[in-house]
This record gives sequence, C-alpha cells and structure tokens, in this order.
Amino acid sequence: MLRWFLSVGHLPEAGRTGRGSDCLPETGTTLTMQRHDNHETTVFQVIYNRASIISWLQQDGMALQWAAAPLKADREIVLAAVQQYGGALQFAAAPLRADREIVLAAVQQDSYALEHAAEPLLADRELMLAAVQQDHDALEYAAES
Repeated sequence: MLRWFLSVGHLPEAGRTGRGSDCLPETGTTLTMQRHDNHETTVFQVIYNRASIISWLQQDGMALQWAAAPLKADREIVLAAVQQYGGALQFAAAPLRADREIVLAAVQQDSYALEHAAEPLLADRELMLAAVQQDHDALEYAAES
C-alpha cells in the first residue's frame, strides 16, 4: 500500500512563527513528504513557497487531507482547496469549518460539503440556498427550525 504524508516546517532564515497565514512564509517553507510503500519509507524534502502550495491545492483540493495542521488552519490555503473540491472542507481546522465564506465556497463547489460545516452555519439561509441549487438533497443537512 502506498501512502503519502505531508508536513511543513520552516527554514531558520524564514524567521516567522505563529498561526494562520503567519505560519507559512512567502519563501523558505520546507515541505516534507513521506512515501510509505510496503515496509520502506522514503522521505522527500522540497522547499516550497506559499504560492506553490496554493497552486497545488487549486489543482487537487483533496490533497488538503495530507497537509500538516498549520496548513489546515490557514484560511487562504483552505479556501483554495475547497474552491477546487468542496469536500476538502472536512480536512480544514474546526474554526475554518465555521467560517461562512469558506463554507459557502465549499458548498458552491459541492453541496455535500455541508456535512462538514459547523452546526450554526446549517441555519444560514444563503448557504442552504447555495447547497440546494447544487442538489436538492442537501436539505437533509439544514438545521431544524
């Protein structure tokens, strides 16, 4: 079985720490990928910049599932992922699953992304209308009122 794992670290010269957008500098981000194939592990370490990661997620939003926690909590990165694949919302950090703009982008791409939205947003009329425009079965996720 072949599996990939991604993690992000910082090169010493990057000099940024923090949460959200601050945790990924524009340059100097190290993307570590571990390939697990049977009993062998191969580690690839590549320096990526923020634009490369966003570009990658715009091509394959599902790749967010393998991202490290700081990436899953980065608003711009999650937005890129859910715009490409709404279901990527399930891999976003909890605060971003409660972010109306993120959830709306996900639902506009895939109505079933509502399944992963924070509960208070399920009572949002505009979100529900966007979901129903994609698929009327999305009403099953609507909050009871």
